[in-house]
Amino acid sequence: MDPASEKILSNLIELNTIADSLELLKQRVDSIGNWDLNNTLEKIEYSYNSMLDFMLQNYISKESKKERLKLQTDLLSINDKADRLYRLKNNEDDLYVSTFNKINREKNISTILEKFTIYTQELKALEDSNNSNYNKNNAKTIQKFKEEIEINRIDFFNFIWTSDQWTNSDYEAVNLFLANPKEFSFEISLLISAVTLSLLEYFDIKKINTLFDAYLLAQNNEHRMRSIIGIAIILKLYDKRISNRYPEITERINNYKNDTQFIDDFFFTITQLQYSCITDKITSKMNNDILPNIMQGNKFKNSQSNINFKEGFVQNGENPEWTDINIEVKAEKKINEMKKMCKEGADIYMSSFRHMKNYDFFRPIAHWFYPFDKNIEPLSKYNKMVENTNNKMIKVLLNNAPFCNSDKYSFCMSIIGLGDLAKMSIDAQLDEQVENQDIENAFKNSNSNNPQKLAQETGRHYIFDLYRFFNLYSYNNQFYNPFKKEINVEGKSISAKFIPSECQQYHFLNNYHDKLFNLAEFLMRNEWYNDSDKIYELLYDSNIQSASYYQRRGFCCEKIGNYKQAITYFQKANLYQPNSKWTLYHLADMCLKENCYDTALEPLIQLIESDPNNNKYLFALATAYHKCNKDEEALKYAYKVYYLNAEYNGIKNLIIDCLLSMQNTDKVSEMIMGTDNYEESILSSFIFIKEENYVSAHEMLKIASNQWIKDTQKPKPTFKQEYDRIYERFHYPLNNDIVAMLYDATILR
Repeated sequence: MDPASEKILSNLIELNTIADSLELLKQRVDSIGNWDLNNTLEKIEYSYNSMLDFMLQNYISKESKKERLKLQTDLLSINDKADRLYRLKNNEDDLYVSTFNKINREKNISTILEKFTIYTQELKALEDSNNSNYNKNNAKTIQKFKEEIEINRIDFFNFIWTSDQWTNSDYEAVNLFLANPKEFSFEISLLISAVTLSLLEYFDIKKINTLFDAYLLAQNNEHRMRSIIGIAIILKLYDKRISNRYPEITERINNYKNDTQFIDDFFFTITQLQYSCITDKITSKMNNDILPNIMQGNKFKNSQSNINFKEGFVQNGENPEWTDINIEVKAEKKINEMKKMCKEGADIYMSSFRHMKNYDFFRPIAHWFYPFDKNIEPLSKYNKMVENTNNKMIKVLLNNAPFCNSDKYSFCMSIIGLGDLAKMSIDAQLDEQVENQDIENAFKNSNSNNPQKLAQETGRHYIFDLYRFFNLYSYNNQFYNPFKKEINVEGKSISAKFIPSECQQYHFLNNYHDKLFNLAEFLMRNEWYNDSDKIYELLYDSNIQSASYYQRRGFCCEKIGNYKQAITYFQKANLYQPNSKWTLYHLADMCLKENCYDTALEPLIQLIESDPNNNKYLFALATAYHKCNKDEEALKYAYKVYYLNAEYNGIKNLIIDCLLSMQNTDKVSEMIMGTDNYEESILSSFIFIKEENYVSAHEMLKIASNQWIKDTQKPKPTFKQEYDRIYERFHYPLNNDIVAMLYDATILR
């Protein structure tokens, strides 16, 4: 969309002005040279001027608000048409434009749909005839019909995708087609996807209504889930436009408020869409963590299968327990982790199939949206190769494996690419591996008896198909990608976008508190903490307040660095459930990070009363007392930590800081005597300066300099920066000139 078009949209949707939009649209339509648009624009201008004339005569019609809204939506429609015409005229290399130019525009939706009816009926008659009495000529005719149907499907998809705003006759023809879900199930699935893709290009109120109609008329999971997924994506994309200018769509979505199936489907859809936004993260985890550990475990298991520990290890004197069984245990954990991710809806197979989308099959856009059907014409070669196979694994993978449609087609294409000899070899290997196993149960669907779960699985796989298209198709950069991260006005990434707090059209979900709570949990588990807290905020007035509620809100605020708000939530959680160790510790930790040291004391004291030898609690309390300038109290707890574990991280420095605050440098000297740490050596030099022993101070500073050079920490502050920092920490007034001169002496000598 060019800047002029965006300006017009802004005027009409956000600024609520018509005059400026009219002027901009006139210029735009004139530059395109389209008489129909120009004529329509003149009629709108005349109507609006008439309305203004009546207003200036102190006459305001009761319908004026509705009439003005109609004028605005008409102008938006003209802007969309102008934007599309400009694109068709000036972007010949654009895939949308080149596809549009190849299509016979003498056809219309009705004629294409009629073709499906004719081909389907004739093909069915031929197949019935061929089944009862095989005829070679019939077989050839059937193949030819399948080829024609394949061509017609691709043309149909491209026609819908690149179509202009629909007329009433277009809309009616499509609705009649939707009313025949059994006869045209495959084509209706394609239609829903093509309509969704077309809406991602340009707004069309009739196409949006078609998605709602498709959901209403759906008689199978494929149609039902494709349509609601399209609805969710389009409502998010055109949220402002629909909310401000198309109340009929808002009304239609609100009609589903009491439809439990629609609500269940919609919550599932937005959750899965959101989950798919982090598929790249999941793919990285699969490639770099889970799969390598599983493969290593399998390699270890295979290497041990031929070892007889009694004979092999004992004869050499080795201990069989030395074998690293942790490798196998770790592999098992990773397998369980992968199963859990899969159950939650993670796209774990993207990592395996992303490199299998370069087959010619995936050149037509329509093929990315095909529901899986092994009888389609492009798989005729595959069917010939496998029709006589005895390999159960290949059949089970296609029938029962949790692969999306696109990945199943990739699998078939890879089998075709292997050739007969290679496939026979793989058949033998797979048969050998699965011998004596119940292959039918290998991918047994645990949801097979749960209709809602089956519908969700269908929806999940369709979302995976969409993700592959928008991220792997060779021209994917020419499409709006609904899974791409959005950037807000502050330049920050909006991590979660398919949630009610980010989309006004999703607000009809706000009354479903249990489902909102589950959504918030999902967001929190996947580290969308800010967005999770927004959902919890929606639940504030739902009588859901509890310790658990405020713990979660505090935890989310803690994770996004809003420590002050986290303290408030943890304090409320403590009121609902006093003495919860988890709440008390997080409350104290937030207080320490927010420099609220006095507030941190009480929860820390309560924690130590219940667990007096917990070093984490003791250290935190000692730190809080030190920051409150109560160093004698701080030392009581710090020394206890030191006694329990002298190597506890930071404890030695804390004791030194307390002693320095009390100006007890003698005790500090005892603690850092003979140190190999440059920070402590610098401290020693300051103690010598205090005692006016400048020679020893210089010697100690030289030692500190050498220790600093050997230190490998990165990034490493300069020696001068460390010298100045530790001087501030020393707390004892020294002669600044002497301090500076000793540093110079160390550098120069």
